[in-house]
Amino acid sequence: MTTTGGILPALVAGSGKTGNGRSQGWSALIIEIWSFMAAGISLVRLVYFAAVWLKRSRCSSMWGPPRWNKICACSSIIKKDKNMPRQILNKTIKVDGIDIFYREAGDRKNPSLLLLHGDLPSASVIYKNLMIALSDRYHLVAPDYPGFGFSAFPDRNSFEYTFDNIAKYINKFTDAIGLKTFTVYLHDYGSVVGLRLCVSHPEKIERIIVQDGNAYEEGIGPQWAETIDYWENPTPEKKKKVSGFLSEEGIKRQHTGGLPDEILPRVSPELWMIDWELLKRPGNIDMQFELNTDYKNHLKRFPVFQEYFRTHQPPALIMWGKYDIYYSVEEAHCYKRDLPNAQIHILEGGHKILETNFDEVLPLIENFLSSKPGQ
Repeated sequence: MTTTGGILPALVAGSGKTGNGRSQGWSALIIEIWSFMAAGISLVRLVYFAAVWLKRSRCSSMWGPPRWNKICACSSIIKKDKNMPRQILNKTIKVDGIDIFYREAGDRKNPSLLLLHGDLPSASVIYKNLMIALSDRYHLVAPDYPGFGFSAFPDRNSFEYTFDNIAKYINKFTDAIGLKTFTVYLHDYGSVVGLRLCVSHPEKIERIIVQDGNAYEEGIGPQWAETIDYWENPTPEKKKKVSGFLSEEGIKRQHTGGLPDEILPRVSPELWMIDWELLKRPGNIDMQFELNTDYKNHLKRFPVFQEYFRTHQPPALIMWGKYDIYYSVEEAHCYKRDLPNAQIHILEGGHKILETNFDEVLPLIENFLSSKPGQ
């Protein structure tokens, strides 16, 4: 420590005499090395990242600003990597007698995110990549709803499969695990459940992240016509026609529908295969159809959700897949009516941009979470 404290400051002091870019670069580099050594960073590790930095740089100036920016990026990698576990824990907790399965990652001392899954019978597995990527800085929790994923699937005679009831259970779940305030991630059914949570308990909500989540009429395009017709005038013939989404091909379509050929290879087949296996459980298809029929009551509550936006103005990140076949991309910009500071991003993806556009979605989320409200 004495050597570091004596030699490096002297080198820094003597490195800026010429006033050119090279001397400034040397000065900045020495300061960074000094900070690394003071923090106990291994010199071998530092040399490794410096070598990577040198190899990738295309700048002709040895120590000019472009290269300095790259070594700063390397230093951030080192700092994020130090003593920060990214392990996802798979847990179960009883909520009013029902086993709720959930995944948890990160230190509970960090800001929390509640990740609410969408679609049927999709579950928290869709968030695994995001949880691993963010768990060094945030505390993340992703539950499976009753009847979904690995949570208990109670009989329809003993459990009311409505979005109101599921939202109540998720709220009780947050209480049971001691999750007091959080950013809520809303995707598809996650919006239906999560927006009810926002309205009933606004004190818990710090920020909202919306991924193709329906809260405005503009999202309900002509593809919904047959479904709405069945809701208003149900018949066995109409039910048979609109229930096609509850099939192996229908589940696969949730992941691949509308995607250009060049994007299809990004879709992991195990996701829709797991969904189909879960859906095939005795009674699950009937339950899922019953719950989907309750979606008509979600549309009626749009004014309530929009009033919540206007009143509470939660910082909001809105991300939408350009090729989403379920919710029209026109809806994304509607959030600006009630949340003028919302960040809106349209991506070259479909309904599952967290899966197909992860390299774009991750920095959007990171920047949003680290920004001050209103930025």
